[in-house]
Amino acid sequence: RDEADAIRAKAGAVLERARAEAVALARRRDEIAEELSGLSGVIDALAVPAEDEPTPPSPGPIRHPTLTITQRKNTHD
Repeated sequence: RDEADAIRAKAGAVLERARAEAVALARRRDEIAEELSGLSGVIDALAVPAEDEPTPPSPGPIRHPTLTITQRKNTHD
């Protein structure tokens, strides 16, 4: 009987630690989710369009009353 009581006590302690850890992990998960929701605008701004999405057209020549400047692609990449 003493051994069974000791095993139950040990199991109870393990269970309490597991519950405390679950609470701490849930709290951390919620903190991370809150941080990520705050970064969603930044993530959207940095998002690269998928390959199946059309690329926006490049702008035409820049017009000025006395100049016309044509944009060139950078060939050094």
